[in-house]
Amino acid sequence: MAVSFRVETQGNAEVVRKKSRFISVLLPVDDEKQAFSEIEAIRKANYNARHNCFAFIVGKEPFTERFSDDGEPQGTAGKVILEVMKHSHLSNALIVVTRYFGGVLLGTGGLTEAYSSAAAEAVKSASLMQVLIGKQVDVGLDYTDYGKIEYLIRDNGIPVLSSDFSESVKLSVMTMAERDEENQLMTAEMFVNKVTELTNGRAVTEVSDPVEFGLQGDKAVLL
Repeated sequence: MAVSFRVETQGNAEVVRKKSRFISVLLPVDDEKQAFSEIEAIRKANYNARHNCFAFIVGKEPFTERFSDDGEPQGTAGKVILEVMKHSHLSNALIVVTRYFGGVLLGTGGLTEAYSSAAAEAVKSASLMQVLIGKQVDVGLDYTDYGKIEYLIRDNGIPVLSSDFSESVKLSVMTMAERDEENQLMTAEMFVNKVTELTNGRAVTEVSDPVEFGLQGDKAVLL
């Protein structure tokens, strides 16, 4: 899977070129229906604006991509916004750039630069989360083995999804599905092997199918 990022908190920006205002917003969206609903809401909120140009990327690879120049010269707005999104590796995201015309024509070069800058500034102002592919590992073990496994988890920064301390210890952690040089989390295979070694085979482990997740600090969030 190629690197991609989801929007955690929306981004907002504004650039001004020769009295024209380009107001941009970056939003998280789950599908085309939600994207078009958000676009319509922005249009209604900016009913007296000259243009509301947009681009969005939704779904899973291969992603669905849509864009619109909304009356601007072809190739100066929607596609430019889309390229900014692709360069930033965004997925399940929408950018709308609303233009309030300032009375001075910018030309195709000026428009391209303005829409690109407005989109890029919206991305900079947002909070993004990298999408990772992992496997959840459920571990069942005795209290006598818990200290060693707790140290293994803490020492390697492995995110704990849940824990249950009753008659025995039950833990659910998130690991990487495959080795990732950029992310140093253990793979599921590495973690299971280490748990088996440390408990002399007493621990019971179960590994999930691959899932998408992101990291918020030291916490894993299923996507």
